[in-house]
Amino acid sequence: MSRAGERRPVLHFSFSDHQNPAAPFPGHIAGFPAPPRIIVLATGFSDSPALPLKKRATDKRLLIWTWRLMLLLLLQGCTQTSMAALPPPDERGQPLSEATVLVHDASEMDILQHSPVSFAEARHGSLVRVIATPTTLAALESRGLQVTVTRRDHRLSQAEKTDYHSPESMITALQGLAEEWPDRAKVVDLGTSYDGQPIVGLQIGESPLRVRLLGAHHGDELSSAEIVLAVAEEVLSRNLLDDLELWVVPHVNPDGVSAGSRYNGRGVDLNRNYDYQWSAQEYRSGDEPFSESETRAIRTLSLYRSFGKGLSLHSGSELICYVWNWTETSTPDEQLLRSTGDTYAESCGLDSFYSINGAAWYITHGDTTDWAYGRQGTLDFTLEVSRSKTPPAEDLDYYIEAHLGAILDFATDTPSITGNVVSALDGSPVQAAITPEDSWTSYCGPDGSFTRWLEAGPTRMVVSAPGYTTASFLLELPENETLEMDLVLESSDLELTRPKPALLTWSSDPTTTFLEGRSTEQVTLWRPGFQEHSYQLRDGWLTIIPSELEPGPWGISTEYASTPNAIFIGERTDSTRITAIDWQDERMEVRGYGFGSGTAAWLIGGLSRSLSPVPVLRESADSLELEVFPTGDPDYPVDLLIVSAGAQLVAMDLLGEVGWDTAAPRDTGSSPDTAVPLQEDGSATDAPGAPGKGGCGCTASNPLDRGPLSVTIAAITVWLLRRRRVRDVPSYPSDTVWVRPNTGTSSQSRT
Repeated sequence: MSRAGERRPVLHFSFSDHQNPAAPFPGHIAGFPAPPRIIVLATGFSDSPALPLKKRATDKRLLIWTWRLMLLLLLQGCTQTSMAALPPPDERGQPLSEATVLVHDASEMDILQHSPVSFAEARHGSLVRVIATPTTLAALESRGLQVTVTRRDHRLSQAEKTDYHSPESMITALQGLAEEWPDRAKVVDLGTSYDGQPIVGLQIGESPLRVRLLGAHHGDELSSAEIVLAVAEEVLSRNLLDDLELWVVPHVNPDGVSAGSRYNGRGVDLNRNYDYQWSAQEYRSGDEPFSESETRAIRTLSLYRSFGKGLSLHSGSELICYVWNWTETSTPDEQLLRSTGDTYAESCGLDSFYSINGAAWYITHGDTTDWAYGRQGTLDFTLEVSRSKTPPAEDLDYYIEAHLGAILDFATDTPSITGNVVSALDGSPVQAAITPEDSWTSYCGPDGSFTRWLEAGPTRMVVSAPGYTTASFLLELPENETLEMDLVLESSDLELTRPKPALLTWSSDPTTTFLEGRSTEQVTLWRPGFQEHSYQLRDGWLTIIPSELEPGPWGISTEYASTPNAIFIGERTDSTRITAIDWQDERMEVRGYGFGSGTAAWLIGGLSRSLSPVPVLRESADSLELEVFPTGDPDYPVDLLIVSAGAQLVAMDLLGEVGWDTAAPRDTGSSPDTAVPLQEDGSATDAPGAPGKGGCGCTASNPLDRGPLSVTIAAITVWLLRRRRVRDVPSYPSDTVWVRPNTGTSSQSRT
């Protein structure tokens, strides 16, 4: 990050349709071997041929015999257990204990990896700290592992928590900082926990360069939260971090903090609940990715702020981990991640502190940092701040002092490149994908901004977005300087393709919507930071399962056109809703319930369908006042998107017949089958057992529930019924155009 008085090189690019290589080129950027080039890519889709009647009959017979075979195997399979793992014990009525396990070799580590245990943030040489039931610990001993119980009840006692912030006092502390520095900090309600407690963050500053600090994913790791709070206090009291937006969330898991438990109020390990490489075999990972309101709150925050770097703070060891955590296979940014971790380790004041690849420490699936990097390109690290999860209060200042300078250095490290991507149509922001050569993809936020840390030297950048020509060009990245860029993308196949209805209630039931003017072609729904979903139109009708898409706006691409933010999936809970909209002059009052502090709002309209921010003048739990009066071409509907208390709400077609998501969801996706809320004594309730790592998933009441054979049956069924769906990889024909630096633009640094 640039310090006071420094100047940054600024480059301005315009991507045009000029394709004459013989035309004079008005100069080039220093360090370029030749004028930069842009490759224009166009996505194509293929149609699916109809299936002959004879073939359909064959499929039907095959489907019947497949079901018969699977039912026979199911009856036999329920009497067997997996030989590769310990059978998951019945956890009902058993407390969860903390223990250390002595692991001598890879085979013993494999036994531990495939057992129903939580790896409790620590592996110190051959000693591994775990949380498990007494039955599981006894089973491990029977397999020849040396087990030492360190805590009969894994939860913190009240005495251990006394000198640490409770969820209530932490919110009070954050509010106090916002009140003391109202021009630099504000409290933002990010959502609510399973037990209904607020998840609260503090935004410090406002800038396209954004860094995120998360604490207490695990409620028994309280030193992590205190260090996050200490960073916020230091930044505000010393007026640090100019030209940086810092977000701190000390208590991601307020339920766990209240109970002194690793898990949230539903018994789920939140740091195994993110969707990148999520696995049901991880202990207490939830019944599906993002099944928990806490992880969804962090995801929603990240979708609308586009973080360049982040730290997920934990405690239980003293180290910093870089991704991946699910595999030791190197990422494209291995050298940069490793050097960043090494720099932190050198700056940290703990003698035993070190940097390591996450999977080399121990393998996890569904981790926060894997998701942040894998889905959004954020350079995210797991930071273990203290050997003790909750050290004595008199030692806390020692750990804060040891980490404070290193965290500030991490946050203020000079990025290699920052910039904005806008549409040539109207100058509106584009949520483009930014892919440097030999690096991972990141995405612009709703404001079109991006920030990347990269190795110095020449690199090829690719900037792409559905509906726009894709730009590919060379850059020479300077050492310890930030290169700023303004990128203007020409539209290629933008078109208003909007289904009716365009707002779908969040549900696990198949829902149909109609695309006028379309017949039979492939349709792709896309959103930055999410997996794409492809469907086949049938005479203009599109059938989707809304719960597969998650709430919020999704773009639509067909064979001929792309429309950003064309379809909306309603919220999965009814805790926050719009009930009415009133107009008065150039202000809008949005009435409803469940609104929180730090509400953000955008208008979505025009052909580019980009997000234009709307000032929020007043906010309360049941109403919002916005400074907005949309005008424009009635052929292009204008929608209002509101993000408040973790909910993504929409009011559609403000220039016509306004409608909004008011239907209560029919399926919340929160099945209690695999997440066991803990009782006051630390034992599980009488709900069915939590997911283990191996064994038969059958129960007496429902032999198909979560069983692996039921998944196989479902997969074969879906394959037979949908085998006509086209899933060809799009081809990308290209032609070359020249990049021309803009003339007459200012080269002064941004302040």
